[in-house]
Amino acid sequence: MCAICDGMTEDQLQGDLQRRIARYGYTTLSVDGPEEWTYTIGLTASFDHPEFVVTGLPARPASMVIQALADRVRNGERFSSADSERLVDEFPVRFGDVHPSQWQHGRFDGWKRYYAWLGRTPALREALQIVWSNDEWIYPPDERFGLECNNACQPLLDSPATGNVNRRRRW
Repeated sequence: MCAICDGMTEDQLQGDLQRRIARYGYTTLSVDGPEEWTYTIGLTASFDHPEFVVTGLPARPASMVIQALADRVRNGERFSSADSERLVDEFPVRFGDVHPSQWQHGRFDGWKRYYAWLGRTPALREALQIVWSNDEWIYPPDERFGLECNNACQPLLDSPATGNVNRRRRW
């Protein structure tokens, strides 16, 4: 669902994001399409922590995982790609680096639009990918992770983006 497509103005959308960030310290945005991803806005500015991003999960479960981890950040916990596996409500996850080019090629366009709307951009543009496992607790890029989808069901973001990720979307 697209708020702007549903009649919301850009100012209304950004104001809604601002209210959620003021209340919780962050919010999430989800991108639908052939490649789904959900990410945070606000963790950097509110908690001096990298933003989170999840690829390959529908918006609801991705937001639930992000919320559980963001609540831990709000309580002082820190995460990095060097961390070992963590459980989030009995759901195993790891953390991966996000290549800086992902910021330049559309992965975090909503983040960039929000801070442009505010008229200020946090100095730090950093994110951590929350990498989820399959039912056997196998993670990509292990070839056993996603045999049915050739590991394409959870793109890893630690490599340079090859083009604008939003252009792959089909409307």
